[in-house]
Amino acid sequence: MIHRAIIAVALLTACPKADAQPQFEANMHLLAMCRDASTSSTPTGTAICAREATDAADQRIAVLIREARSPGLALRGADLSASQTNWLRYRDLHCGLFDRGDGSSGTQTPADIQLCRLAHSLRREAELRELIYLMGSR
Repeated sequence: MIHRAIIAVALLTACPKADAQPQFEANMHLLAMCRDASTSSTPTGTAICAREATDAADQRIAVLIREARSPGLALRGADLSASQTNWLRYRDLHCGLFDRGDGSSGTQTPADIQLCRLAHSLRREAELRELIYLMGSR
């Protein structure tokens, strides 16, 4: 529950002002907060924080995908769906490389996997925001 409150505060403080230029940099504050020892003092706490933040980022990505499918942007829906499916597969396979698969990975491995997924999800969210912005300016 504390992790959700921390994530909510980070999202509120990281929101750009209405008159500011659009920002397409990934919001890595969430990643830093989950890595921070004061908010997640154990590998399990880090993994939980990163998982909750990844789930929230995945929900925002789903909203962006729906927005990208809007008629005004004219993006090809089938290609957008295939792109997202392949990206999810890549993210999960890539981050799964932290687990050696032979039982020797250690207690930090689940946290490392979740932090990796969070980092990739935050970058994907920024990429989709930029795509929507660029396609909408035509």
